[in-house]
Amino acid sequence: MFKLSIALFLLLALPLPASAAPIGDVDSGIVGDSGSGSVVDEVDGSDSGGSGNNDPSIGAPPATPPDTSIILGPDLVTASTAARLVFTSDTPGATFECRLDEREPETCSSPVDYADLPNGQHSFSVGSIDRAGNSDKQPATWTWTVDTTPPDTTITAGPAGMVSGPSMSFAFESTKPGATFTCSLDGAAFAPCVSPTVLAKLGGGIHRWRVAAVSPAGVVDPTPATRVWIVDASGPEVTIRSGPTQGMRTAATSAVFTFAASERGATFQCALDGAMPASCSTRERRSGLTSGPHTFTVFAVDRFGNAGPPATRRWTIVARGR
Repeated sequence: MFKLSIALFLLLALPLPASAAPIGDVDSGIVGDSGSGSVVDEVDGSDSGGSGNNDPSIGAPPATPPDTSIILGPDLVTASTAARLVFTSDTPGATFECRLDEREPETCSSPVDYADLPNGQHSFSVGSIDRAGNSDKQPATWTWTVDTTPPDTTITAGPAGMVSGPSMSFAFESTKPGATFTCSLDGAAFAPCVSPTVLAKLGGGIHRWRVAAVSPAGVVDPTPATRVWIVDASGPEVTIRSGPTQGMRTAATSAVFTFAASERGATFQCALDGAMPASCSTRERRSGLTSGPHTFTVFAVDRFGNAGPPATRRWTIVARGR
């Protein structure tokens, strides 16, 4: 026992080699390698002596934001107070955020519907957001105008009262810029028309023309402008009031005729025995007539140039004593 104690004392008293690490440094967490020149940090696993990096977000290109498209919306100008808009994104699974006019943006899905919109211009925008939270930098927009006000129509030129001729021209306008027109003649169905409109081959009698403006939103004037006129397509009738009677035989070598027209203001054209008609008054005298048959013809012409049917008298002058 005494020899064992002396040996243990001598062992503890011997000095340690310079290259040996102290017993207390074994668990320090640092391992040195003079050949590699690198030190590994036990806490984060990084290598302070190398360039390796395991974080994929560092140095990666930025994510592409989604793009939004509106594929259906209201007409540019419409009379409808309701609107439906259909939209899509180029990113599958994206969500959408919509905004109408000055309202607050709200989450939405396609299609989106609006009702009871007031007259005036409206603007809708929509953007998409992908699953990573990236949002469309330029939301899609759609602008339109609601106009429910009917237009008013005015006929600015055209016949009125009593007129002549088979052709008439009408001009008209509307209170709505860009309006189109529909027209109707004598109760026919309304059909598209333009100003001016020429009506041809009109028969004599009363005619009625109606024209209604249609606003760019499609609203029709509920009270079309109307014009009524009369086409005088026939001439006045003439009546011979005095002169040789029809078929009479007489020795007189002169004759006096008086006549009148059925229309006030008419003029007259007279002819004897087939000669060229010439202007005449309501009393016509012919003298120095020779023996034999004679024919007097007269017709009236109204203020529109319409000539009426002729009136005639045929008689025979016989020599005295026969």
